[in-house]
Amino acid sequence: MRKTDRRTLYTKTVIKDAFLDLCAQESYSRITIADLCRRAQISRGTFYLHYSNVAEVLEETISDVLDNIRVMIPRVTQTCQDESCSVPLCIFLRRQTRYRGLFLDDTVSGILVSRLTDAFSSDLMAAVREKSDLTPQEIRTLSYFQLNGCLAVCRQSLKAGDGEWDQTRCLLDRFVSAGMTAFFKDKPKQDECKDKQSEEGRR
Repeated sequence: MRKTDRRTLYTKTVIKDAFLDLCAQESYSRITIADLCRRAQISRGTFYLHYSNVAEVLEETISDVLDNIRVMIPRVTQTCQDESCSVPLCIFLRRQTRYRGLFLDDTVSGILVSRLTDAFSSDLMAAVREKSDLTPQEIRTLSYFQLNGCLAVCRQSLKAGDGEWDQTRCLLDRFVSAGMTAFFKDKPKQDECKDKQSEEGRR
């Protein structure tokens, strides 16, 4: 990478870091270019070399979030054996505290969840396309539901200790796993037994 490229990368990183710092303190809608320049200790001219407005900074920061969280997006067919099972957003926010301000901002969180849903849905489709008859739109709806629910739980449990969070995570994992398994063509034997018992109980 050339020296100028490194300088550009550094300056954009400084601007995005300043943006995240400000998001942790106030609403995105109130952040101005002047605020960013002061926080990043750069001139307006330097800012305009890289971005046209605050919205462009937000868009690039969201892309960074997607790049970071995508590696944590699960395969829903995986059993709950580790913490990357089915609640990647919750784990991401507990680890990457610098991004919390974005997800806790009502305006930005909606954009983030929508973008995450697009990314999550494609992985979910790849995981279940041969196991269920769900349509792409149905999978997207389930993804949107899961991510919004996970975000709501995050907002309530961000200050919880690791022990309490582990219990919450396992509870969510079991719920999500059972829900997705319900749509599989070949359900596990234990589900078939439960279905049979329910059928007999209705007779």
